[in-house]
Amino acid sequence: MSDFGIGALQSPPANWQMASLEDRFWSRVVQTPDCWLWIGTANAAGYGSLRHNNVRRQATAVAWFLAFGEYPSKGLWVLHKCDNPRCVRSDHLFLGTPTENMRDMDAKGRARRPVLAGENNPRARLTWADVREIRQRFMAPRHGLRASLAREFGVSAQLIGMISKGQIWRGDSVG
Repeated sequence: MSDFGIGALQSPPANWQMASLEDRFWSRVVQTPDCWLWIGTANAAGYGSLRHNNVRRQATAVAWFLAFGEYPSKGLWVLHKCDNPRCVRSDHLFLGTPTENMRDMDAKGRARRPVLAGENNPRARLTWADVREIRQRFMAPRHGLRASLAREFGVSAQLIGMISKGQIWRGDSVG
């Protein structure tokens, strides 16, 4: 395996089907002063992929393999420090869980859409006024109250319980 930093855009090997993973990978990378850009096949979000020996892998996973000698273990993704989906430069990559990826996106302001909570969520069946009333009425619990409130507001008894415990519909608009 050659040093990960070697090779700008290389010509594809003459016998492309028999080419090594490393040759196929580097023939699709252009090194710029900052990021090393994948110019091969990419999905709609710009993340590259590479097929080798009838297996399709993400370009970042192949970059990780070439740099560190192993693919990320199950449950780990290759994430970007530089936030460039086409970047395959090893020192711009790090491993993380899907949850860590979402937190990283949120911290960097890259979330595709804001999380719409409470009545701002277009799928919400309740309003803040409904939630206040449910919580107020739940203060004096009686047998069958969850089911009764659920029928009245057109939601599940489980949702009523979660609202009453403050597990969902949290925020200043309830007070």
